[in-house]
Amino acid sequence: YPMPTPEPTSQGTQVDGAPIREPRLQEFQAFTALHLHERGIRQKYSSLGLPAAIEEGLQIIQRYKDEFMRSYAFHPSEVAFMQSTAFLQDAHARYEELAELPGALAGPPPVQKNSTGEDLAALFGL
Repeated sequence: YPMPTPEPTSQGTQVDGAPIREPRLQEFQAFTALHLHERGIRQKYSSLGLPAAIEEGLQIIQRYKDEFMRSYAFHPSEVAFMQSTAFLQDAHARYEELAELPGALAGPPPVQKNSTGEDLAALFGL
């Protein structure tokens, strides 16, 4: 079967000779799904040892997750969800590690307001 042609990605400035691309994960739900998938892989191979291909795949997953955490503007409720959900607590710990690095995270999202100027998150208790 023919291989699909990859879609072009936008590229920015270069760091260490590698072009900067938009993150591969674009939303929090995709991030949590990838994290859960990674945990499943680790559990499956926990007693067997990791084959080289699986280890490489896990490294790619970690890179994608770090890339997402550095570029995504987490809503405070998403951070609280990571902190309080058992399977995401290690992701929250990594988020906290990255938060300690100057300029490593994107920062909070802009406040979304309705047509009368009220903060939507506050209206819904988020």
